[in-house]
Amino acid sequence: MTTRVMIVVCFIGIFLSGCGKDKQEPSPGYTLPDPTVRESRTLYVPSDYRTIQHAVDAAVSGDFIRIAAGAFHEDVQIKHKALSLRGAGPGQTVIQGLLSIENSSEASVEALTIQGGGIDIKDSTARISGNEILNSPGPGIHLESCADSIISDNDISYNLKEGILSNESNGVIGSNHIKHNGTDGIVVNNASPTLQVNYVSENQRDGISIRAFSHYTAPLLIQNRVMNNGSGGNYDIICYGPNSNPTGTGNLFSRCLNCAECHALDDLASYERGFPSKASFMSRP
Repeated sequence: MTTRVMIVVCFIGIFLSGCGKDKQEPSPGYTLPDPTVRESRTLYVPSDYRTIQHAVDAAVSGDFIRIAAGAFHEDVQIKHKALSLRGAGPGQTVIQGLLSIENSSEASVEALTIQGGGIDIKDSTARISGNEILNSPGPGIHLESCADSIISDNDISYNLKEGILSNESNGVIGSNHIKHNGTDGIVVNNASPTLQVNYVSENQRDGISIRAFSHYTAPLLIQNRVMNNGSGGNYDIICYGPNSNPTGTGNLFSRCLNCAECHALDDLASYERGFPSKASFMSRP
């Protein structure tokens, strides 16, 4: 009996001797996993979700949505989420409706045809790249109060109004092919984006229209080709308002109005003088 009591007492002593010690810390160089960090998912349409909007609703910021070839008759709204939408390619994945992005950071849209609705971006930072945008009842792409968005490598044509309408939105508009739109090719309104290597041709009114009535507006134009836009009272590049001050280099255009007679741009052209000649323009394939 005495022996058993002694054994029990020993075990209790060993147990109590460890109770006051601090918990063992991880070894140096080891980082505990952050339970709040979540790995990005890829959601597939239509195999996982029947519609694009269903996938958008199920996704959280950082997720990727991959859309198979096919026609999707729906409007799509991305709001308060940083998502990446990618199709199988222009002409293969077709959204027949409006794609809108609002209050989103780092949203991206690639490899889609947007037909009959255009892309509307508001209070967001977005990358719109490698798409075909046509037959919108308004602008092909409308940016409103957007910072640092990138609009690149898109074919934007046959929209009822502007090809691109940029209201108080900075960023980069580059390498887009903008033709046959119902009003202007590109409108920059009270903003100072960079416009570079765009091909702007055969739009019904002006090619590039820079408007500055309430803000100092100083867009940078680099190596744009702007030709055959409008007729009569229309111009390839035109500036409105007392605060319009574009600068640039390497641009080709033939008819310009009010841009300090285009002295802000290094390829000088004014009014009907036609320099360089339209025959010297290089068509984009």
